[in-house]
Amino acid sequence: KELGELSELQVEMDERRQEEEVAFKKQKVDLQSGLEGVRSAISVLRDYYATSGAASGNGIVSMLEVIESDFGRSLAQAESIESSRAEEHDSMTKQNKLTEVQKAADRKFKSKTSADLEKAVLDLSADSETTKEELAAVLTYQESLAKQCFDGGMSYEERKAQREEEIKGLKEALAALSTESPVLLQGQ
Repeated sequence: KELGELSELQVEMDERRQEEEVAFKKQKVDLQSGLEGVRSAISVLRDYYATSGAASGNGIVSMLEVIESDFGRSLAQAESIESSRAEEHDSMTKQNKLTEVQKAADRKFKSKTSADLEKAVLDLSADSETTKEELAAVLTYQESLAKQCFDGGMSYEERKAQREEEIKGLKEALAALSTESPVLLQGQ
């Protein structure tokens, strides 16, 4: 969007600059013609008054010299204004080109970054799905291990009582075995 606006602005500046340049060239021709005409008139009048010996023409020559000075000053101002406008246009054109290059580079970088981020999101989404599946499998396996490792909901007291009964039964069996004759045990 900004590049389009920048291009439109540059086109408008170029058109305005061309119009200014055409107007300056016309003005310059007019001022140069006027300056040459006044100089020519001054030269002719000086020659005329010098050969005729009349002194009354000095006022007219002086007035024409002021007009010549005005034409010269107007021409110098017009050339100065034209020069500064041309420099300003060139400077703005260079700045616009630089801005265009920078924005194009920014757009390229942002497009690449956006593509990289989209790829990263897809990769992470896939990783997330894989991790969820692995977690579900681990939880299922943990559940099966829990069933194997833990008694079916027996409390500590119940397990203690059951073990005490087992120990008591084992002690009775040991006592019964130890009361039998040692000969039987040795013969085996």
